[in-house]
Amino acid sequence: MTKGLFLPLLVAALVFTEGQGEELWCYSCENERTAMNCEHMQKCAESDSYCVTSVIHGESGEHRFSKGCSPRCSEHRVDVAHPTSIFTQCCRQSFCNTRSGGSTGARSSRTAVGVGVLASFLYVFQSGL
Repeated sequence: MTKGLFLPLLVAALVFTEGQGEELWCYSCENERTAMNCEHMQKCAESDSYCVTSVIHGESGEHRFSKGCSPRCSEHRVDVAHPTSIFTQCCRQSFCNTRSGGSTGARSSRTAVGVGVLASFLYVFQSGL
């Protein structure tokens, strides 16, 4: 690859990764006993902006997990009747409501993938492979 070709490819890759509209995907489940049972992947509607995780902590120590897509975020912790409580978290990236527990914003996006691809191109270009 020549130096004259590298820069246009770099710019095109950046434009492609930033210019794409992202679809939102979330893990989805209803009233599961463990977060690991929330393996269903759901494509969210265009009106949805959040992945949501709700956990009900029951009075005998059991937990119930519900996950899915939502147009609004209403993060909260509500003590229904001591010791029962409901905890809800929201996040805005695909699959950020992880299977193993609550929501996290530390998930890959198209931008991160684009940067990785560009770093790979740069490595190959510099090493002459």
